[in-house]
Amino acid sequence: MTLADGRSWDFAGGNKGGSVICERLATAMTLLPRPHLADRRVELIEGRVPTSGPWFASLDQTNNTIRCVIRSAPSHIQLGIVLTFLGVQIGLDALGRGGIFFHGALAEWSGIGVILSAPSGTGKTTASNRLPVPWCSLSDDTTLVVRDAQGVYWAHPWPTSSRFSSGDTCASWDVQRAVPLRGIFFLSQSDDDKVKPVASAKAAILLLESSDQPEYLMIKEQNEGEPRALRLQRFDNACSLARVIPAYILNLSLTGDFWYKIEQVLDETLDRSRVRGSYRPVKEP
Repeated sequence: MTLADGRSWDFAGGNKGGSVICERLATAMTLLPRPHLADRRVELIEGRVPTSGPWFASLDQTNNTIRCVIRSAPSHIQLGIVLTFLGVQIGLDALGRGGIFFHGALAEWSGIGVILSAPSGTGKTTASNRLPVPWCSLSDDTTLVVRDAQGVYWAHPWPTSSRFSSGDTCASWDVQRAVPLRGIFFLSQSDDDKVKPVASAKAAILLLESSDQPEYLMIKEQNEGEPRALRLQRFDNACSLARVIPAYILNLSLTGDFWYKIEQVLDETLDRSRVRGSYRPVKEP
């Protein structure tokens, strides 16, 4: 798997059971075998683990290999565990390079991406499902944002691990499909559809709130000296992102064509980007 910031990951099975899990992972993340030298390697092993948790990992600092031992369990539960594990490892790695995970749906329109952010149960998935063609919903719950060497922010769809844990074995996401991020919309239920700009300072606070859930998983994996450093890094990344990417409050009705409101502000942003020469098309793996 190669991200838009250039970081590459290799996933492999360390034993027979791990290879089976790896095959399921490839299907869920829409990955194909591509032999190459990756920056990071994750080795999946099915085996016995301590009773204190469903899995554990050890990092080999010598060759950048992370070994994940997974407890024997029904396949959909194993896949949910592995996806959560990978989200933690990849999220921690991206955080150090200006990236950040968001609890938000990712949608594409005219080759650019927007994040629809809201707490669980307040309409992200419903809004994503209502988007008409030529809109394309890339993920309905989680998005990984990375920053490339030129300072451009790219958004990757990320799997919803809870869907596998609840028994959905057919879902898949094209995690390598990156779109240039051009707007973040914080959803608010309303009787009418309306978009209101958000100042960068307030946007940074909202972005921090949106990344709270992914960060909680990361902090659980760190020793006692790390959480403060992680929070400070996440704060810096959210502030940097808020200064570059426009943010809005999207008042969302149950039946209105809210996407037209989004398209209006995106048209303005896209026109300005093209004038500056900063617009780039979708990045494919």
